[in-house]
Amino acid sequence: MTATIAELDSGEGVLGATLADARTLSALTALSAAEAGQATLFASTGAVHAMDTPEQAETEAEVRELSRTELRSLIGDLLVSGAGRTGS
Repeated sequence: MTATIAELDSGEGVLGATLADARTLSALTALSAAEAGQATLFASTGAVHAMDTPEQAETEAEVRELSRTELRSLIGDLLVSGAGRTGS
């Protein structure tokens, strides 16, 4: 699902309501000399979501609900990509 950043900020629409129900918000960042990766995750009452946040506020953000397996995979990919490049 997608929504504009303004909709998310105002709590409008389905995604805005989901974000308004957030119980936790985490930004995971992995850095290396070659690249950086970031994932924004939040947990609502019934699910965990990943949000792709654009750089400009007028553009849309994509939010997707994650299963336990998808969450572990996302975190693992992010950590491996950052850690894998630090020794190079």
